[in-house]
Amino acid sequence: MKTICDTNIWRKLALGEILENELLKADSQITATFINIDEISKSHLVLTDIESAKQTIRRIMKIPTLIIFENPMIYLAKLDNPLLEFDIKKENEILLLT
Repeated sequence: MKTICDTNIWRKLALGEILENELLKADSQITATFINIDEISKSHLVLTDIESAKQTIRRIMKIPTLIIFENPMIYLAKLDNPLLEFDIKKENEILLLT
């Protein structure tokens, strides 16, 4: 089973308010999405606390999880057509390099 975490859950993980082992269960796979990363990168944190925003995104990348990097429309299109090409690095190079 996949558990898609809300952006606030990822932020609380980064701040240590939620422990990783509380989310990691044997029968569930924690999943991060494009929306999580997009929300963080466009939130007030980017202006008021950039380090917290970066820490949250880094936390998403470090936890053993499934990450859906594509935006929802691309993800659905790829489910319909597995041969569809989408280069996440090329499309989000600026975000991934910070």
